Amino acid sequence: MKATQKKPSANSLLQAVHEAALRERPDRLADPRQMRDFLPYRLVQLVSVAGAPVTRWCEGQFGISRRHWRVISALAEDGAQLSSQLAVHLELDRARTSRALGEMQAMQLITRSTMPGNARHVLVSLTPRGQEIFDALRPILRQHHANLLAAFSAEQVRTFDLMLATLLQQSIAINESYQDLPKANRRAGLGGRRRAIRPDK
Repeated sequence: MKATQKKPSANSLLQAVHEAALRERPDRLADPRQMRDFLPYRLVQLVSVAGAPVTRWCEGQFGISRRHWRVISALAEDGAQLSSQLAVHLELDRARTSRALGEMQAMQLITRSTMPGNARHVLVSLTPRGQEIFDALRPILRQHHANLLAAFSAEQVRTFDLMLATLLQQSIAINESYQDLPKANRRAGLGGRRRAIRPDK
């Protein structure tokens, strides 16, 4: 009987591609020649691969989205907050924040109450059910975090942490220098963006 050949996973194929690239061009980060060598592309790829198990834990095990988890962790770690504060904390617009909070209230993960004297200010608090999910999921994610960093020595972890902080500061400074760039108008759809880049006649 012929043995069934196991199909390689997407992760193993991705790892093989990167290992081959490193052998051929160990300086590819300093001198990128293909789009997959560019830093933002590689960071997005890292987030996608490293974050995939987080999505499965959130959705498959606890029935919440990663956005729900961000709200839960913010409330569990920093206490009750105004919905406007949460939007800033999570770096989301108010519409998306409001939609997520509505979903979570229906799931009995949070409560929302208006502030006395100002009905527009809504205080968001975690329910016992929301706290229960936080207490169960947080140690799982801490272990995942530790597993990712196990590839480094303690000194490398400290250096990597400093490099991430430096890279964030550099990105903020660069973004501030790009103030003349047109703002993204996602409501206009792809057609709006196409019109923005149409060449002059």
